Amino acid sequence: MARTKSEKVIKATPKIIEMRANNASLQEIVKKFDISISTVSLILRNAEQENPALAEVKDKRTGNRHKKALAEMLLKQGFDTVQTAEKLGVSKSIISIWNKNFFKIDLKAKRAKPKIRYFNGTPLHNRIIEVYNENTSASLRKIAKVVGVSYQTVHNHLKQAGVQFKQVN
Repeated sequence: MARTKSEKVIKATPKIIEMRANNASLQEIVKKFDISISTVSLILRNAEQENPALAEVKDKRTGNRHKKALAEMLLKQGFDTVQTAEKLGVSKSIISIWNKNFFKIDLKAKRAKPKIRYFNGTPLHNRIIEVYNENTSASLRKIAKVVGVSYQTVHNHLKQAGVQFKQVN
């Protein structure tokens, strides 16, 4: 069953297009004509296909299409989200959202790799390994308490020494 346009929509169509050409928002149009926003969007989309000048009005109104294109270009050139946001005058969260939803550029690959710390031979490292070897079933927290450091420090030193830890599921 095909839907037909109501007389109300048919009469309002030229006025809707005119309002949009004069930079009216979709919400203003919806309130004035008491037509659903999806119907207004459909009318305007069809009008934009027939008259490309309306699409330019939409671009001038939001400006986001141009900013999105510039953001994508900057991210591809190696700028991070903060630098891109500053250049375009938008928030870094907007850049992240645009990247997630539209560009899908892998920003993690562009980040610097973390530095590898080498603890071998330091007195602290030797003491942690010594306490661990005395009791291999001791928890990280017990070793940390004996040595006088945080359990995360013990974990980092033992991991660097090649100790395999149990995975708790």
